[in-house]
Amino acid sequence: LQPGVNLVSIPGTPSGDAGALSTLFADTEVTSVITYDAAVNANGGNPWLTSTKDAASGDWSGDLASLVAGKSYFVETAASATVEILLEDSGVEVPPAVAVYEGWNAIGFWSISGEPFADLDSYLVSIDWSVAYSYDPTPGQGWKTLRADSAVASAVNDTTSPSADPGRGYLVYATADGTLTP
Repeated sequence: LQPGVNLVSIPGTPSGDAGALSTLFADTEVTSVITYDAAVNANGGNPWLTSTKDAASGDWSGDLASLVAGKSYFVETAASATVEILLEDSGVEVPPAVAVYEGWNAIGFWSISGEPFADLDSYLVSIDWSVAYSYDPTPGQGWKTLRADSAVASAVNDTTSPSADPGRGYLVYATADGTLTP
């Protein structure tokens, strides 16, 4: 994590309470965690789920108690930190089936095989999508637009396919309801 807002995900199923905000961010200066839940939006509710840490007690309160695989999160911190998370053994875990709704979805990278990255088109092949965004808080970086390789990439002479990477989160615009099965 870098100072400021980071868009992150976890690349597997947390072991036990490893994904709990109080466990995961115990020794960090993380102050808030936010995600966008398209399912809540589809049902007419407020899709922005948030939790904040009380500076004095260190206790978390809000809509989120833990990070889960398959979703992405905005994590705000005042200082750089490396956060490690114990994941279930890849031999026993089942990849998630993430419900995706037409419109914006906060999607995380999941790798059951432990691969260090995946071609974004291959990763999102089970859904219809038009654009995705990643965010890097490094000064001068910010938002990065990621598009499907098809005609868009050839129109801009882009021979590099965008990748999905462990630890990164993505805001993906789905053009139809579906299920992401990484």
